[in-house]
Amino acid sequence: MSNIYEEHLRVTVDETNMYRVMRTSTVFELMQQISIRQMEEFGIGRDKTLDKGLLWVILRQWAVIERLPEYDEQVTLRSWPGDMMHVIFPRHYEMVSAQGETLLRAQALWMLIDQNTRRHIFPDEYGIGVQGLVTGRELPPIPSIVTPGVKADKISETSGAAEKTEQNRERKLSSSEPGRDLNRPGDKTDLNEDDTDRKGESPKEFDIPIPYSMVDLNGHLNNTHYFDLAEDHSARAQSGIPLKEVQIEYLSEAKYGSTLHMKLETEGQADYFTATIGEKNCFRLKMTYDEFMTGRETNRK
Repeated sequence: MSNIYEEHLRVTVDETNMYRVMRTSTVFELMQQISIRQMEEFGIGRDKTLDKGLLWVILRQWAVIERLPEYDEQVTLRSWPGDMMHVIFPRHYEMVSAQGETLLRAQALWMLIDQNTRRHIFPDEYGIGVQGLVTGRELPPIPSIVTPGVKADKISETSGAAEKTEQNRERKLSSSEPGRDLNRPGDKTDLNEDDTDRKGESPKEFDIPIPYSMVDLNGHLNNTHYFDLAEDHSARAQSGIPLKEVQIEYLSEAKYGSTLHMKLETEGQADYFTATIGEKNCFRLKMTYDEFMTGRETNRK
C-alpha cells in the first residue's frame, strides 16, 4: 500500500463551467473524495469515524493553479498525508495532465470532530493515526487570509499612533510597509501612490439563504459549494478570467435554514469573500485571477 493515492479521471460535462474548464467547486470536491478514499485504504473508514459519531471537517485549504483541466481532458489526481499535528491531519494534492504537466498543487488541514458536541476529538483515543510522507512537491504551510478591510484598519491604527509625535511618525514610515500582501509578490507598497487598481472597489454585500440542495450529511452547507456561491457574485469568474490561486478558511459551520451574510471586496487581482451568520464568522475566501487573460483565450482550438 502506497502513501500516495492516485486516480485517473476524465473531465465530464457536468464538471465544467460555460468556458469548458473544470469548476472550482469540482476541484475541491474531487480532492475531498480522494482524501476519504485513501483514509479508507488505510483502514480508517466509516466504521471508525461516522459510525462512532465522528465527522471529518476541513479547517483550511490552499490551491496554486497553473491551469484548470478542460472538458474531456484526462488527468491524474494524487494525494498523500503530511505528518499529523496533534489533532490536525495535513494533506497534500497535485493534479497532472496526461502529458505530465502539473496543473495544480494544493494542501488541506483536516480534523475529526464529535458530531454532537461539534468539538474536536483526540485521534489517538480512537486508535486513529496516519504516517505522513514528504515528497518535495508539497506547498509550504498555508498562509492566513488578510482581507482589504482588515489591512485598512491596521493602516489606520498605525497612522493614528504615528501622529502622536513627528519622530514616531518618521520611524514608522521608514520601517514599516503597511498594506503589503505577502501572498502577492511584487505588489506596490507606497500608500501615497495613485493606484486605483490596488485600492479596489467598494465592498458589495448580499444575503444567501442556505438551500437544502447544498447541505451534506454533516447537516451543513458543503464546503465545496462556498466556491459556487462566491463565483455567482464574481465578475472575474463570470468573465472566464483564469483562476490562479484559492485560499479558504472555514471558521464555523453554516447549517441548513440559516442565512449567510456575504461581503465581497476586491483588491489587485483578487476577490475576497467573508461570510457571517448572525455574530459568527463563517468563512474567509481569497480567489486570485490572471488579470492578463480571458476565458476564451485559454480554450484550446
